[in-house]
Amino acid sequence: MEQVDQIKQIAIETGNEWFLTHSITKIGLIDLKVKTEWERIWKDEGVNADKVVCTCNTANTKDICCYYCEIEVERHLQIEELQLPKSLNGIYNFEKDEYTKTRWITHVIDGKTQGFMLIKCSGGIFQNKGFTHELIFACVSPKYRQMGILQAMVNKIPKEWNVWLEATSNEIPNVETVWEKCDFSYYGRIEGRIDTPQLIYQKCA
Repeated sequence: MEQVDQIKQIAIETGNEWFLTHSITKIGLIDLKVKTEWERIWKDEGVNADKVVCTCNTANTKDICCYYCEIEVERHLQIEELQLPKSLNGIYNFEKDEYTKTRWITHVIDGKTQGFMLIKCSGGIFQNKGFTHELIFACVSPKYRQMGILQAMVNKIPKEWNVWLEATSNEIPNVETVWEKCDFSYYGRIEGRIDTPQLIYQKCA
């Protein structure tokens, strides 16, 4: 089973189907699908789709740039088919004229995805507070919980990122204590969005 399908399965089996309906999740699943397809195509060259950048104006890097440009074109075309409102929830970067990038951090053993995180490559509503990324959602398959998988995924977050998240969960009461154990610390709260204030946690460089 492809990793995209495994992630969907975990979301459904944990009662988090709502996650699959969000615009940034739809973009993220396309990002993962395109990344997987292109890394499979360029396997012999060892291309990592997360690390290549556009170097059109840099000498002697044409081959790498071709990888990036082909990936970006395919990504843009597939996201455009979703017909998402570009002004919705920070999913479009109007300065760069592109859909907001996402990164997945997963825990995989023998081809089986046991847990995942979706991270938006934008500080979102806290961009002007020095945050570089927003952790949208994290989930571990019930059969693999209490095994340190969430901590293992947190450890994969690049140390130079300043990440924030809303400490909420439909499954786990007092989920903020889980994030505290994973080296996140309390940052503040958002009042007035819903009846219960949203607790914000951070992990900074």
